[in-house]
Amino acid sequence: MFNQTRDLIKLISLLIIIIFIASFAILNAQVVTLNLIFTTIEVSLSIIILTSVISGTILMYLINVYSIIKNMHRARQEKKLVEKNTTKDKNIIENDNEKSESKKVLNVEDKISEDKDLK
Repeated sequence: MFNQTRDLIKLISLLIIIIFIASFAILNAQVVTLNLIFTTIEVSLSIIILTSVISGTILMYLINVYSIIKNMHRARQEKKLVEKNTTKDKNIIENDNEKSESKKVLNVEDKISEDKDLK
């Protein structure tokens, strides 16, 4: 049910976009001369505008992909650094625990020897 509704919304949206593009092309059907440094061509104004919009969209997408990849790389490096520091912290805590346990054992042994001396 939900997928059918979503598909219907996508279809309607696509139809609206197609109608918009078609009306844009009809309204801007004038032929203009495009000067391309070495040559000149005559092209419909709507084709020039749509090509510019599509080219700009693709360029912005590529820039965005580059930015995403760069951020993913930075996040990976920071994750490795956090894991490295976490491992160091665990080792320090384990060493502190071992020292405190050995002190407790020594204290217990001292108390036992004191108790024996008192008897």
